[in-house]
Amino acid sequence: MLTKILVTALVIFACYLFIRYKRGQALPAPARPKRDSAAEQSAQKPIRMLALGLCLVSLLASGAFLGFRWWDDQRLLQVRVINADNGEVVEYQAYKGDVEGRSFITIYGQQVSIAASERMEISPVMSD
Repeated sequence: MLTKILVTALVIFACYLFIRYKRGQALPAPARPKRDSAAEQSAQKPIRMLALGLCLVSLLASGAFLGFRWWDDQRLLQVRVINADNGEVVEYQAYKGDVEGRSFITIYGQQVSIAASERMEISPVMSD
């Protein structure tokens, strides 16, 4: 959710910069407005630095969030499928990112779907 908001804000900011750049090119050279005075430019500098800092912080936070999400999805899990009718237990290993609802993909690429009469238990793989 946060990623979607940050990507949307980044796209809006990029569009703003693009339109601003195109407007600057569209004006003929003699018709360009005069530069702001030094006092006005120095008053805008803290605001620009704050905006740039906020953009940088949001990009770093997005990168950290995506990195953590990827790292978490790479965790190896032990998946036990238990048949409720006869008590048969089958064990698999899968990455957390590959487990979705009542199906998952094993570390060997096998697609496993759980029937309504089966139970699935998930636990982290214990390293020796």
